[in-house]
Amino acid sequence: MSIRRTQLLIAVSGLFCITVLLGCQSSSSRLAERKEAHAAEYAALPPEERTSVDRGALREGMRPDAVVIAWGEPSIVSTNGEFIIWEYYTKRIVVAPPTHTQTWGPWSSPPVMDTQRAQVRSYHTTSETYSATANRPPARMRETLDGTAVFQHDRLLSWSPK
Repeated sequence: MSIRRTQLLIAVSGLFCITVLLGCQSSSSRLAERKEAHAAEYAALPPEERTSVDRGALREGMRPDAVVIAWGEPSIVSTNGEFIIWEYYTKRIVVAPPTHTQTWGPWSSPPVMDTQRAQVRSYHTTSETYSATANRPPARMRETLDGTAVFQHDRLLSWSPK
């Protein structure tokens, strides 16, 4: 294994370990941390809102501070007229494993389609193999929309699941 591949493998392994360690924190422990950080706001919540917050659930009419305790700070806040929209995203590191194409000789009849780069290669020499991800970074960040909360007049109007 070449030195470059070894370094790449170590870097990808390190990113994977960091992702696993950061992702291991349970949602209940994050909720407990938010309740502790917003103790005064949590204590001021009406009992029915407090019950929903304890489950990490939302209900129509909640105030923004209750939503922050239940779901956390939003990733993006935008406005649309009188509506305020909070969007919650999760960022994940996605590692694409290197893939290798078959080795072809100049005598091979059909051209080889490299689907990763969407281009046709006429042939490869018998000694050449390559990684389909050679021109791309081995890991990339993927954002996933987990939920939205829509407020009107400082009250929760609607939401999508988180």
